[in-house]
Amino acid sequence: MLADDLQGDIAALLDDSDYGRKVVLSRQVPGAYDPSTGETAPASVLSNTTRGLLLGYKDSLINGTLIKQGDRKCILKVKGMTMTPQDTDILEVYDKTGKTVTDTYSVVSFKTGELGGTPYLYTLQVRK
Repeated sequence: MLADDLQGDIAALLDDSDYGRKVVLSRQVPGAYDPSTGETAPASVLSNTTRGLLLGYKDSLINGTLIKQGDRKCILKVKGMTMTPQDTDILEVYDKTGKTVTDTYSVVSFKTGELGGTPYLYTLQVRK
C-alpha cells in the first residue's frame, strides 16, 4: 500500500539524527465523572514519543494572525504513534542525544497527510 510505503520512507528520514529529533506529544485528559459518588477522577496525561522535524515558516506566510513570528512547523513520524494530534497538545522537542528537552511548544493546528484513509504524516503548527 502506498501510504505504508510513505510512512516507512518518512520514518527512515526522521529516524536519521541529522534530520529528526525525539519529540513527545502530550495532552491532559480530564478525569471521568462518577455519578454514584459525585466525584471526578483526577486528570491524566496521554503522551506519545515519536520523531519530528522542526522547520520555520517563510516570511511571506507570517501574517501575525494565523501564523505569528516564531511559529514553527513540525513534521511528525506517524509510524508507531498511538494518538492523533489535537489543537492545544504540548510538544516537547529534545536535543540530538534525545535526553534533554530543548523547547516546548503548544500545538496551534495540525494537518494529516493521508492516502486512502491511512495517515502517513502529521504537520503541526506549533508556538511557544
